[in-house]
Amino acid sequence: MWMIGGTAIYVSSAVLFIITAYTFKLGKYQKICSVLNVLLSAVVLYFSSTHLFFSPLQFFIFLPALFFVMLAFARFNKVRSLFKVLLFISLLIWSGIHFSQLKQLQAYYKTQHTGESWQQYGAL
Repeated sequence: MWMIGGTAIYVSSAVLFIITAYTFKLGKYQKICSVLNVLLSAVVLYFSSTHLFFSPLQFFIFLPALFFVMLAFARFNKVRSLFKVLLFISLLIWSGIHFSQLKQLQAYYKTQHTGESWQQYGAL
């Protein structure tokens, strides 16, 4: 697991979502916001993986930010449409990975027979 607990990933996801909304809304600042989105994603992944190199699983989590940058710098409509589809697919992959990690964490805490619910499900 690359993150224990859900709060940090939800906060960082909310920040990235807000930046993404500005990326699509503000034409003037679209490129700056998309690059900031990639930088924040890289920082979040770096610190959440305890300063280790990215694993292949974490790279899939990093893909939406990369597609936002490619979308911001794309000039042709067909290429932009392709990046929008790839962005949607990468967001589905990201949510699937996060859901499976939460299920793994829940399965781990079910093996802990402490009798206290805050310890058993505290990280969820």
